[in-house]
Amino acid sequence: MLDRCDDESEAVVKPYLSDHIRLLRIDQVSPPIHPKKYAITQAIAQASGEWMLLTDADCRPRKDWIKEMVRGMAADKDLVLGISPHSTSAGFLNTLIQYETFITALQFVSKTLSGKAYMGLGRNIGYRKTAFVRVDGFGETAHLTGGDDDLLVQRMATSTNVGVVLSAASHVSTLPQTTWQSFFHQKTRHFGVGRHYTVETKRNEIVRWTLHLLFWGFFFVHLATDWLWALLILMLAFTIKAISINIVADRLAKRFNHLWLPIVDLAYVVIFPLLSLRSVFVKRITWKK
Repeated sequence: MLDRCDDESEAVVKPYLSDHIRLLRIDQVSPPIHPKKYAITQAIAQASGEWMLLTDADCRPRKDWIKEMVRGMAADKDLVLGISPHSTSAGFLNTLIQYETFITALQFVSKTLSGKAYMGLGRNIGYRKTAFVRVDGFGETAHLTGGDDDLLVQRMATSTNVGVVLSAASHVSTLPQTTWQSFFHQKTRHFGVGRHYTVETKRNEIVRWTLHLLFWGFFFVHLATDWLWALLILMLAFTIKAISINIVADRLAKRFNHLWLPIVDLAYVVIFPLLSLRSVFVKRITWKK
C-alpha cells in the first residue's frame, strides 16, 4: 500500500508485485477518518482473502512470521495477537521502554488467555475480514489518532474468539523511541486512546495502577520509620518479581538485569500515570512529533 507517498516507494515495490501481491495507492483521505485507519479500511475492502495480518513500516518481522501467525488462525478465532518486542540499546530510556513493553505484553496476553482480551499490538495482529465488517470496522473511533489495535480488539473480542501466538518465530521487533521528548509524545498518544476504553477495562487499569502506587507509597512511609523492614520487604517483593519475570521472559522476548528492577519499576509507576494525566489536557494529539 502506498499511502500518499511522494518518494521512490513504488519503484521499490513494483518488482515484487504478482497475482498474490498487489499494490494499493491512496492519494487523498477524506476527513474525519484518520489516514491510517482509512488506509487499513481500504486495504481490507480490496483484499480477497478472509484473514488480514498487519504490521507497521518501522517493524522487522522474523523470517517465518506469517507461517507462525497463521498457526493461530483457528476456525473458532476471529483475532490472533502476537508479540512485538523493542530493539535493545544502551541507556535508561531504553530500559524503561523494554520494561513497559514487557509489562504490557504480560497484561494483554494473560487477559486474553483468561477470555478477557482488551488490547493487542497493531504491529503484530491478525483478524478476519468478516469480523471487521461485522463490527463496522473502526466505527465511531475512526477519527481518533491511534486505537487501530486496542479499541478494535475491544469491539471484536468475545471470551473465546481471540488467540495468542507466542513462539519466537512469530515476534515482530520494532524500533523504540530514542529521545525523552518523542517517548513522552508517543505515550501521551497511547494514553489518549485509553479514554475510549470500556468501563470495565478502565476500572481494571485504575485498580492495577492504584495497587502499584500503594506498594511504593507503603515502602517510602516505612522507609522513614523502619528502614530495615522496608528494605527487607522491597528485596522480598522484587526477588519474587524477578523469579516470575524469568518464568515468562523467554516467551515474551525479554530478560532483565535484576539489579535494574526496583529502579525501573519505580520510574514506571511514577512516569506513566503522569503521562496518562497529561493526555487528558492535550487536546490535539498528532501521530508523530
